[in-house]
Amino acid sequence: MTAPPGAPTTTLAKAPEVLLGAPRADSFTAFGRRVDIWVAEIGAPPGAGRLGSGELLSRADAERAARIAAPGGRARFTGGRALARWVLAGRLGCLPAEVSIVTGPGGRPELAGGGRSPAHGQASERIDFNVSHSGNQVAVVLARGLRVGIDIERVVERDSAADVADRVFSVAERELLRRTPRAAYPARWYRIWTTREAYVKARGTGLSGITADLPALGTSWLAHGVRGVPRDYAATAVACRTDPRV
Repeated sequence: MTAPPGAPTTTLAKAPEVLLGAPRADSFTAFGRRVDIWVAEIGAPPGAGRLGSGELLSRADAERAARIAAPGGRARFTGGRALARWVLAGRLGCLPAEVSIVTGPGGRPELAGGGRSPAHGQASERIDFNVSHSGNQVAVVLARGLRVGIDIERVVERDSAADVADRVFSVAERELLRRTPRAAYPARWYRIWTTREAYVKARGTGLSGITADLPALGTSWLAHGVRGVPRDYAATAVACRTDPRV
């Protein structure tokens, strides 16, 4: 049946249903503002507190997911967008499928209209968010009045870890790794990597900026090791001040 003119366009295109485990919450304070984080399992079995992506996605999300050929990539995109919409809808006071997500500079997802909630007026501080996924985990970070980024990675042994560190990490970071016991090396390597990736995602520079020297921690940005992730994952959230004078 054809929808009448002016009807909402949130009818889903055909896309596989993805279940998310009950989101696990974490938070920290950065520059006087609260930063909220949620982590969920992608493909969790049905049960109490689970989220179904079919209830959350917009038509555009479903169509984009359907175009992703790899099943794993399709599930991760769907899970990430579903969790982001669930989180944002609670802040904006609307249905998840009605949250207007656009692609900003560098391909960074952001809210349309500067991320300001109509309920709080145009003078309110903008809402910023970011999404990351790896393996069967997805993470979302959200804050008002800050630029935020998040990166979650499954911790695995990498033959190229030392080479990547030589190309990407700072002298101090490489020295820290050099003093790290072998058993703890992967976890520390991923903590450094996720911090750097979360920072460039917050700034919107893309991975091309991941080798840049970072400003002193605590001046214009703060990092937080995310709690509640599985033992074989590492995740870091970053919050950056938006004050141009900093």
